Amino acid sequence: MLIANGPAAVSVSLHTPEERPLEQFGRLASAAVAEALLGAGIGFHGGGAPFDPKTADVVVSVPLVRGPQMDGVPTTGLYGLIPVDEHGRVFGLPDAYAIGDATDYPVKQAAIACQQADAAAESVAARCGLDIVPAPFRPELRATLLTGTGKPLLLNGGQGSAKLPGRHLGPFLAARAGVPAQPG
Repeated sequence: MLIANGPAAVSVSLHTPEERPLEQFGRLASAAVAEALLGAGIGFHGGGAPFDPKTADVVVSVPLVRGPQMDGVPTTGLYGLIPVDEHGRVFGLPDAYAIGDATDYPVKQAAIACQQADAAAESVAARCGLDIVPAPFRPELRATLLTGTGKPLLLNGGQGSAKLPGRHLGPFLAARAGVPAQPG
């Protein structure tokens, strides 16, 4: 920490393996985040640039996600995540599905898990006889970044197409199949 005349001056920097800030959200969103970081006086060091934690007063690190390691369920990679196809089917287990942080999809986000669940639910419904062609998982990253400027930064890495939130998928599919709505 640098001491200036009076209050302490603080230097904050973000070190990440990504080349650009939040690059998974696409080029435009990444550029907007880079600008917001710069405007807030936060340094960005991407691409796994060397970092000496002994030079910092405080280091915050995010824990690694590890798979559930269940007997009989295949895993992939160093962290034991579950390999799935575009419908959430577990490779090697044709009747098993997995979604969310346990899978080998590299982005861990609740909205992504919900989209994976939608794809899996459609696949299960089709396997159970519902007359639909299940849509594959096509991730659309979305987030709101609070920058401290009073104006949130909306990030959308997708193509802007409308998606149904998970809790609306069942009624949507039922209506599409002509099944009467269930009270509830």
